Amino acid sequence: MSSAIHLIAAARPTEAARPLLAGLAACKFTDAGNWDIEEIPKIKVSLMVKPDDGLFAVVESASSIGAQVNIHTLYSDGRLFSVTNSELPAPRSLPANITRKQLPRCAPAELAKVVRAMQAGPDFRSISAVEAPRVYEYLYAEAIRVRKETGR
Repeated sequence: MSSAIHLIAAARPTEAARPLLAGLAACKFTDAGNWDIEEIPKIKVSLMVKPDDGLFAVVESASSIGAQVNIHTLYSDGRLFSVTNSELPAPRSLPANITRKQLPRCAPAELAKVVRAMQAGPDFRSISAVEAPRVYEYLYAEAIRVRKETGR
């Protein structure tokens, strides 16, 4: 598993991602691009943001899993609250600053409600569409670093 990834702009989202992206758009998320992962070509990523609410959505898709959505709230102190509709097993190790809730097959609108209810205080970090790809790369690298340190 690569310790870092690099996103490369892609022309369009995958077909599997389209319904999730439409659900996020209906919740007023803004497009932050479609991306290929240079180091993991089988996984495609579409990013969306809702800066006023401090929300960052990641739709990951691959032919083997279909598509899943993760909605995050980032905080100025480094904490991150995350909700996912993934049916894949949860990682055995996460960075200490991450609180994660898994709701398999949950619709994007419901995930957004859950992550907003998890928000702890107004000190969330706003994220723009421009910075979203670099934030995704950073979050990936941090998750892999912890997995390698813990051997999980």
